[in-house]
Amino acid sequence: MKNGSFAKTGSGHTQGNLRKPLVSCADGVPIAAAALQFPIAHPCIATVIPGMRSPQEVEENVENMNREIPIDVWRLFKEADLLDKRAPTPLEHEHARI
Repeated sequence: MKNGSFAKTGSGHTQGNLRKPLVSCADGVPIAAAALQFPIAHPCIATVIPGMRSPQEVEENVENMNREIPIDVWRLFKEADLLDKRAPTPLEHEHARI
Protein backbone atom coordinates (compact mmCIF):
# COMPACT_ATOMS: atom_id res chain seq x y z
CA MET A 1 0.00 0.00 0.00
CA LYS A 2 1.38 3.38 -0.92
CA ASN A 3 0.00 6.70 0.31
CA GLY A 4 -3.19 5.02 1.53
CA SER A 5 -4.03 3.40 -1.83
CA PHE A 6 -3.36 -0.07 -3.13
CA ALA A 7 -0.44 -0.70 -5.47
CA LYS A 8 -1.07 -1.70 -9.08
CA THR A 9 -0.51 -5.33 -9.93
CA GLY A 10 1.19 -6.58 -13.08
CA SER A 11 -2.20 -6.95 -14.77
CA GLY A 12 -3.08 -3.29 -14.20
CA HIS A 13 -5.75 -4.02 -11.59
CA THR A 14 -5.36 -2.62 -8.14
CA GLN A 15 -5.04 -4.99 -5.23
CA GLY A 16 -7.99 -3.27 -3.59
CA ASN A 17 -10.20 -4.10 -6.58
CA LEU A 18 -9.12 -7.74 -6.52
CA ARG A 19 -9.39 -8.28 -2.77
CA LYS A 20 -13.19 -8.40 -2.47
CA PRO A 21 -13.84 -11.06 -5.14
CA LEU A 22 -10.88 -13.11 -3.97
CA VAL A 23 -11.96 -13.08 -0.36
CA SER A 24 -15.46 -14.14 -1.30
CA CYS A 25 -14.28 -17.04 -3.47
CA ALA A 26 -11.36 -18.21 -1.33
CA ASP A 27 -13.15 -21.27 0.07
CA GLY A 28 -14.76 -19.20 2.81
CA VAL A 29 -11.38 -18.41 4.39
CA PRO A 30 -11.51 -15.18 6.39
CA ILE A 31 -8.85 -12.70 5.29
CA ALA A 32 -7.94 -12.34 8.99
CA ALA A 33 -6.91 -16.01 9.05
CA ALA A 34 -4.67 -15.59 6.01
CA ALA A 35 -3.20 -12.37 7.41
CA LEU A 36 -2.30 -14.05 10.70
CA GLN A 37 -0.88 -17.21 9.15
CA PHE A 38 1.05 -15.75 6.22
CA PRO A 39 3.99 -14.24 8.16
CA ILE A 40 4.82 -17.44 10.03
CA ALA A 41 5.54 -19.27 6.76
CA HIS A 42 8.76 -17.29 6.37
CA PRO A 43 11.71 -19.12 7.94
CA CYS A 44 12.96 -15.92 9.61
CA ILE A 45 9.67 -15.31 11.46
CA ALA A 46 9.27 -17.04 14.81
CA THR A 47 6.00 -15.55 16.03
CA VAL A 48 3.13 -13.23 15.18
CA ILE A 49 1.79 -10.90 17.85
CA PRO A 50 -1.59 -9.48 16.80
CA GLY A 51 -3.19 -6.58 18.64
CA MET A 52 -6.36 -7.45 20.49
CA ARG A 53 -8.84 -5.30 22.39
CA SER A 54 -11.23 -7.84 23.85
CA PRO A 55 -11.49 -11.47 24.94
CA GLN A 56 -13.59 -12.09 21.82
CA GLU A 57 -10.71 -10.93 19.60
CA VAL A 58 -8.36 -13.30 21.44
CA GLU A 59 -10.73 -16.19 20.68
CA GLU A 60 -11.10 -15.10 17.04
CA ASN A 61 -7.33 -14.92 16.61
CA VAL A 62 -6.86 -18.39 18.09
CA GLU A 63 -9.54 -19.74 15.72
CA ASN A 64 -7.95 -17.97 12.75
CA MET A 65 -4.46 -19.25 13.58
CA ASN A 66 -5.81 -22.81 13.84
CA ARG A 67 -8.00 -22.62 10.74
CA GLU A 68 -6.81 -24.78 7.86
CA ILE A 69 -6.31 -22.74 4.73
CA PRO A 70 -6.18 -24.83 1.53
CA ILE A 71 -3.02 -24.44 -0.53
CA ASP A 72 -5.23 -23.37 -3.46
CA VAL A 73 -6.17 -20.21 -1.57
CA TRP A 74 -2.50 -19.22 -1.28
CA ARG A 75 -2.04 -19.99 -5.00
CA LEU A 76 -5.06 -17.84 -5.80
CA PHE A 77 -3.51 -14.90 -3.91
CA LYS A 78 -0.26 -15.35 -5.85
CA GLU A 79 -1.99 -15.65 -9.22
CA ALA A 80 -3.82 -12.38 -8.49
CA ASP A 81 -0.50 -10.70 -7.58
CA LEU A 82 -1.64 -10.17 -3.98
CA LEU A 83 1.41 -12.14 -2.90
CA ASP A 84 4.81 -12.28 -4.54
CA LYS A 85 5.13 -15.59 -6.41
CA ARG A 86 8.32 -16.35 -4.45
CA ALA A 87 6.78 -15.71 -1.03
CA PRO A 88 6.61 -18.77 1.19
CA THR A 89 3.09 -19.64 2.30
CA PRO A 90 2.07 -21.78 5.28
CA LEU A 91 1.18 -25.03 3.50
CA GLU A 92 4.07 -24.79 1.04
CA HIS A 93 6.37 -24.23 4.01
CA GLU A 94 4.94 -27.32 5.78
CA HIS A 95 5.33 -29.48 2.64
CA ALA A 96 8.94 -28.36 2.27
CA ARG A 97 9.76 -29.60 5.79
CA ILE A 98 8.23 -33.05 5.26
